[in-house]
Amino acid sequence: MSETDNEEYHQKEFEIKYEKMNELFPNLLCSPDVEDYDRLDEVLVSSDSATIYDEPDHFCYDGLHESMKMDHTNIIHIENEKDKFITYRDFYNAMQKWKQPMCDHRFLEGIHVDKYSNTIAVDFGS
Repeated sequence: MSETDNEEYHQKEFEIKYEKMNELFPNLLCSPDVEDYDRLDEVLVSSDSATIYDEPDHFCYDGLHESMKMDHTNIIHIENEKDKFITYRDFYNAMQKWKQPMCDHRFLEGIHVDKYSNTIAVDFGS
């Protein structure tokens, strides 16, 4: 396979996964990480509950008073049935409840799990 064919194959694969993620999670306010499509049913947090949050630390929040920044902090709680661990699918289902971000950061760039507190910090970019 030539380099061009390889690039076209990966681009097509990306587009297919992107469309599938958008079909599964139509109310996301961010672009999902398409690589997560292959691990939707894998455990993200080894607990039946978790909290997703972001912190308004992007440049567009500069100059806002701390109390105003808290108004733009998104927090979502995920509660599964007892002993049913949180999967990537659960994460994306919960992310459909996300409030509109203040900035133009629409690309999910990072999912960071703290296994001791069962929190999931997310990073967005533009």
